[in-house]
Amino acid sequence: MTAPIESVFRDDILYRRLLRFHIKPTGQISSAAFKDKKGRPDSEVSVDLARLTTPERCLFGLPGMRLGQIKASVPLDLGLSVEHRPVVENDAHCVIAGMHTIRTCRLLAEATTVLL
Repeated sequence: MTAPIESVFRDDILYRRLLRFHIKPTGQISSAAFKDKKGRPDSEVSVDLARLTTPERCLFGLPGMRLGQIKASVPLDLGLSVEHRPVVENDAHCVIAGMHTIRTCRLLAEATTVLL
């Protein structure tokens, strides 16, 4: 059974799991963090709602992964939706939905900072 659906507010923090190559040598996030495996904008980016989890839980069992954070207002202001979609293994699971342009990927990456 999954958790009840929560509203996502503009001030909420979202966690995004990052592969090492998503982080540039400068420490900035690459737009690849918001693209699919073929390099296209990911129409449903998986994130976690920070107030329902911890950074450690987000990365548990995922050695080599890093964690980024972004304020929910950023995708919302870009016309995207942020929907809480809990799954059995993860009550904090959400998606950023509606992304269709490389520019949007770039703007999300610029607003994301490395947490862990």
